[in-house]
This record gives sequence, C-alpha cells and structure tokens, in this order.
Amino acid sequence: MPKKLPPCSLSEGLARYSDPVLWTELEVLRSRGADTEVFAWVAGVPPTRQDKERDRYQELRTQLHAAFLAKLRGGEVLAAGYDNRHPLRRRTPIPADAWTFLTPNFEHSTAEGVGFSFAGVVVTRVERTIRPVDDDAECGGWLKEQVRLRRGQPIPKKSDLLTLAQHNFGVAERVFERAWKAHAPKRWKKPGRKS
Repeated sequence: MPKKLPPCSLSEGLARYSDPVLWTELEVLRSRGADTEVFAWVAGVPPTRQDKERDRYQELRTQLHAAFLAKLRGGEVLAAGYDNRHPLRRRTPIPADAWTFLTPNFEHSTAEGVGFSFAGVVVTRVERTIRPVDDDAECGGWLKEQVRLRRGQPIPKKSDLLTLAQHNFGVAERVFERAWKAHAPKRWKKPGRKS
C-alpha cells in the first residue's frame, strides 16, 4: 500500500507541497510586508520597490495556489473534510475531480462550490510504491464510494476511473474490471453514452 504522509491543513499543505524555491521567495516577500494590501494608487507616479514586491507576491501566490489546485485535481495531493451535508460524520474523502468546482480557502482550511461545502479540510500526499493491489474488496469498496460521491454529477468515463484507481492505490486492471462489473451502475455501463 502506498505510504500516506501525515495530514495537514490546506495552508500547511500549500507550504509542504509547493515548489520550494517559489515558496521561499514568497516567504521572503511576506517577511518584508508584501502581503499587506494598499488601497491608494497615484496615476503617473512610478511604482516603488514595495509596489513591485507586492505585485510579485500576488503573482507568486496566484501561481502557487494554481499549482496546488492542479495537484488536488490530479490526485497527487489527497484531501478530506467534513461534508456540510453530513456534519457529524468523520472526514469524507474529497474526489480529485471535485476540485474542478470546489474553491479552497487556505486560511480557514475549507472548500466550497456549487452547493458543496467542506470544513476542516486536511491534505496529504501519497508516496507511490509499486505494488499492484489484488484486493477485490478494496477496489470494490472504492468504486462503490465513487458511485455514492458522484450522484447527480456527470457520468465518469470508465477509463478515467481506472486511471484514478491505478494512480491512487496501484490497482491491477483485472481487479478494477471485476469491481466495475459488480458495482458500477447500469447507466454507467451503457455503450456510446455521453460523458
């Protein structure tokens, strides 16, 4: 099984999983006060060093947020949080493709979008190990969870789910095929369906 690193908040994950060179530059600019907002701007006055540092800070912040979001969408960084629809349950894994409509709030470690809301979001990265999973129960359970989480959403492509399963826990294709046959809803299996 892949080794999971200890979970951390979204802001800690941003620091932990970002490009270290860019993150260091961001931190240096933050230490100089570049993270403070200035509401006054005078036309015709050349930008000061502080103005340039503020601009660079915002540029880096946007770049680091976008790169982190891409890691969430790609399944490289895994996330879980308390689903607002079931607040008393344990943290729920947030599917990688949900980050196409969820917006993270790094300061509060929350994520929201199109009626979904997660609080107490934690993230971790999975270190890959090469070990095909031969556990039908594990893959079947994962696929059943995907079916539950994707209710009311566009039907996923079988190939995308296989790729996600292989990426997340190294499942062998034959195990995935058995799980698909046993647990995928009939509407997901219709030939020629539009996704």
